Amino acid sequence: MTMVKDLKPTVDSALRVAFVGSVISEELCHQSSAWCAAGNKYQIGFLRGLEAAIPQPPYVISTQPMPMYPRSHVIFSRAAAFRVSDLTNATLVPFLNVPILKQTTMLLSVFMHLAVWLWRTRKSNNRVVLVFNVFSPLSLSVLGATALFGGTPVAIIADLPHDEYDFKGIGHGLLELIDFFVQTHSISRFAAIIPLTHQIAEDFAPGLPSLVIEGGVETDIVEKVDAMSIHSQSTMPAHNKSVFYSGAINDINGVDLLIQAFRLLPDPHYRLHIFGQGPMEPMVREAMDQDKRVFYGGVLPIREIMRRQAQATVLVNPRPSYRRITRYTFPSKVLEYMVSGRPTITTVLPGIPEEYYPYLYLLRDETPEGLAQLIEDVCSESATKLEQRGQQARDFVLQNKNWGCQGKRIYEFIRKP
Repeated sequence: MTMVKDLKPTVDSALRVAFVGSVISEELCHQSSAWCAAGNKYQIGFLRGLEAAIPQPPYVISTQPMPMYPRSHVIFSRAAAFRVSDLTNATLVPFLNVPILKQTTMLLSVFMHLAVWLWRTRKSNNRVVLVFNVFSPLSLSVLGATALFGGTPVAIIADLPHDEYDFKGIGHGLLELIDFFVQTHSISRFAAIIPLTHQIAEDFAPGLPSLVIEGGVETDIVEKVDAMSIHSQSTMPAHNKSVFYSGAINDINGVDLLIQAFRLLPDPHYRLHIFGQGPMEPMVREAMDQDKRVFYGGVLPIREIMRRQAQATVLVNPRPSYRRITRYTFPSKVLEYMVSGRPTITTVLPGIPEEYYPYLYLLRDETPEGLAQLIEDVCSESATKLEQRGQQARDFVLQNKNWGCQGKRIYEFIRKP
């Protein structure tokens, strides 16, 4: 699982890293409907973990996520800078936010910023350029710049557009077809990949060096949430059973399955808490109107979500396993759920490694009846057993999947003399 010549770098060959992606600050997150919470958290955790492991902080080039004009009122996305951490700064590159020109100007902006960095670091013989996802303007700019100015291109593949594109419309559909082709065919052009699942490497880059990093947790945030929880007790009566979901509210994540299953639980002491946003919000609000046991809380800061997760009886990831995209994704909410110390129910997804199975309650019957029965079975177990199962899952994640640990694995993978 290592790249070429696994030797420790000398002073002359100290690793220099550039990162190209779509990471943004928390302030910008709430200004864009195109922002992906899971993707942004992954990038921030990845960068902070890598920062702690490499000799020098990474150089970060980022593109601000936003819908194209006229869906967004922004025509020109301006250059800006923000801090990812105490050591790492990020540069937002400018681009025109109109069809066709958006992709072109974004590609040129990223290429020019990266070319300048590669030129400035040309005396180093150990330069790695990481790109988050293979969205065509980013992957083409990274492959082009490293081909011209040197450096090793490595793709972090956390998302492929299998369930995002409908390929409809003459103009929009054509752009989606082109981008889909570039994304899926550019992967094998990189020197190595860091995918969320091993299936990505098997299907798109067999034989290429790869390191699976399905995600991670930031231990400092966990510690702060733990401190908050000590001073914040749940107001829910002890005999109530809280079923919890947080994430995108859409059919890809199985929110409809969860609501259908909850309707089959007649016990008045059950409560269903849902947080997040997405196209199926009207269905969730309708369920809340029809059943007073259902509560929809919208979008909350991650620390507040984590605090509420720690107070739930059981956490549920109902994402259906039959969609092709589940072969190439790992639900970040599974790590969040596990680190809460509460028991977690999840469907058996191809992208979840088997090493997680002992710490999860696995839903193999993906029907409303099957999920309702599993929720009942879990909630009927003793409080001691649930605490023990939750604590084992928490310990597994904190010891093996924290971003500090993941950062060391990434460093060992990309370094070379």
